[in-house]
Amino acid sequence: MAEEAAATETTEAETTETTEAAETTETTEAAETTAATETTETEAAAESANWRDGIQDAERRKVAERSNTLDDLVQSNMDLRKQVSTSVRVPGKDATDEETAAFNKAMGVPETAEGYVFAMPEGVEATEADTAFQNHFAGVFHKNSVPKAMADAIAADFNAFSMEMQKATVAADKAFAEETEAILTKDWGDDKERNDTLSKRAAPEVFGSDLERVAAMTVGDKLLLDTPEMRRALAKVGAEMGEGRLGPNINQTERASLQEQADNLNREKHEAIANNDPATAARKDKEQLEILEKLDPGGAIVGTGGRIA
Repeated sequence: MAEEAAATETTEAETTETTEAAETTETTEAAETTAATETTETEAAAESANWRDGIQDAERRKVAERSNTLDDLVQSNMDLRKQVSTSVRVPGKDATDEETAAFNKAMGVPETAEGYVFAMPEGVEATEADTAFQNHFAGVFHKNSVPKAMADAIAADFNAFSMEMQKATVAADKAFAEETEAILTKDWGDDKERNDTLSKRAAPEVFGSDLERVAAMTVGDKLLLDTPEMRRALAKVGAEMGEGRLGPNINQTERASLQEQADNLNREKHEAIANNDPATAARKDKEQLEILEKLDPGGAIVGTGGRIA
């Protein structure tokens, strides 16, 4: 029993020694690993801190300070070279024609002024003035190296602006014409339709081949032929043209017959008005006007005082 106990104690002692030895070994290895790691980090830190020492130029050293390591500096240089190789460089004042042409092509500038094509607003055909305007600015755009996409955007905005301005002008012209109609209706009363006819017939006689150009003339921002003053003047001229201009010559018998017809139509017109029949009244009025034109093409223009002086 004593021997067995002694053997057991010896075994336990050996086990303890073995365990302690293993622990000592592990501790030593860990310490050595830590020390090695710290040494490596220290060396790396020293290298990181010292890699710029060989740079003598102050400007270059300043650039190098933007990078933490030499690898970072090299990577930055590679990125910059890649960016430069794919970028479009603006030609300098000493650039060659080839360099300028390459830049323009990259920016989408047409090779010639004819490369700019300007679309007109929908439903609008280009006039000679429009074409001249477009050709002029095509040259301006090409001279200043304006990319086609930018020129197209400018043209589209200009068209939209022009259409809005045109709509506003048409609306203003319509409002002024309606205002003139109201003034003349008040001045001429029942003779307005007759005087309108005289005015319209006189205009071609007065202006001849210039009528279209005159029709586009303005006084301020108002169309000349829409002014009450011009309408009155033309009606006066139309009335004073005489029978030879506004209708055929008629004898006394024909004149009496026409007068009777006009009187009957006038009576029927007023009867229709009294019976609340505007359609019949308008028809009788038109027929009466046609007869009056034959009867007295040079008659007075009725307004606030009869014939315009």
